[in-house]
Amino acid sequence: MRRPHPARRAALAGGLLALLATSCATSLSNDASGAREPGPGESGETLPAPTQPGPHHEAMQVLAGDWRLELLDFSDGGDGRVVARGSGEIRSELGGRYLVWKTTVDSGDGERHGAGLLGYDLLNKQYEFLWVSGRTTGMPIARGEGVLMGRGIDLNIQVRDPRTGRVAVGRTLLRAVDRNHFVVENYALDVGGELRVRQRTSYYRR
Repeated sequence: MRRPHPARRAALAGGLLALLATSCATSLSNDASGAREPGPGESGETLPAPTQPGPHHEAMQVLAGDWRLELLDFSDGGDGRVVARGSGEIRSELGGRYLVWKTTVDSGDGERHGAGLLGYDLLNKQYEFLWVSGRTTGMPIARGEGVLMGRGIDLNIQVRDPRTGRVAVGRTLLRAVDRNHFVVENYALDVGGELRVRQRTSYYRR
């Protein structure tokens, strides 16, 4: 009679580290001796390495480089108005696991500096994007899925409305138009309750 063996547990170590062990199940053979069939890794086969960069990380590399950028504001409706221009650099780090962003923007009232970190979590199968600014103190992380060179990566984040104190979900779309142009669009609800682009930052390769 076949009896299931307990599944091995996967261990998660550290805030930024992924999988240390792969969960698997084995079973007894049908022969009279009841000998156990070898499980994954016990017969010399190689287990998958979930911490190694994959296709999603490779797709991100199109964003690496030096950029000039333009920020458009759509809060007044219409085609949007340019409210800031600047430059940015995006570098691939740690074997292509992450992209490190640095931006400098002149909005007319002084320079604004920002920094970010984009990666793909193989364990949770989602992109993660952290962004910080010289004018804020929080470190929000947006998470989502999608295709960068296509419909885009749809990133969602919980934000607190400073006027009401309520927590709402913010949406950002990161989309590569081609290898020399990509956009970051921030969405918000308009007065009619429709989700529309509030700001768009366009990056053009230098």
